[in-house]
Amino acid sequence: MRQVKTEDRLYFIQRLLELEKYDAVVIDGVFDLTDNPNEDYSGVTDLLRQLADTGASVFAMLHTNKAEGDDNMRYAMGTELQRLCTTRFLVRFDDKTKCHIIRHDKSNDTAQAPEVSFMFDTDGSVIAKSYYKEIDVKQILQWVFADGQPRDWNKLRADFKAKSGAAADKVFSLCQQAQREHLIVTELDGRLTLNKDHF
Repeated sequence: MRQVKTEDRLYFIQRLLELEKYDAVVIDGVFDLTDNPNEDYSGVTDLLRQLADTGASVFAMLHTNKAEGDDNMRYAMGTELQRLCTTRFLVRFDDKTKCHIIRHDKSNDTAQAPEVSFMFDTDGSVIAKSYYKEIDVKQILQWVFADGQPRDWNKLRADFKAKSGAAADKVFSLCQQAQREHLIVTELDGRLTLNKDHF
């Protein structure tokens, strides 16, 4: 639809939404729904909210910044999308393995998903491999304490389990490990919080 005006693209998508209820919608990519991703992207965010309000899972794709190690999404629109999204996945290509890698990067209310590595066979079919990487304890703790509130042990373990997707016995040992490594500290009232010196 690149030959079609931006406003007509948005209008076309909105009319499609009126015809049928969708469980999932993939927009590849949202950059093509605005003429100025730094100043005029309200039509995009309005569309995404409209989609989410229908109960559909929305997958909005946008490139990250080109700078090495900068995984932030591009433009002011990217900053707003990062703020709005519930879960963010990063996709990159590994030159050594020739695989595309999808990594779960941000989660507000879902457990950490497995990293997926896949490549295309000579006939165009997909060769996929899913696996859990070693759980990043520091990352999970940052997700758990994102609200800035201290927690007792039970609440910490429950939230860690929800964010990591790990089994209860694994969660218990990881929380103990975090305390041994001084990633979390005990406040005067006995509740636990992040040790800012390690983050």
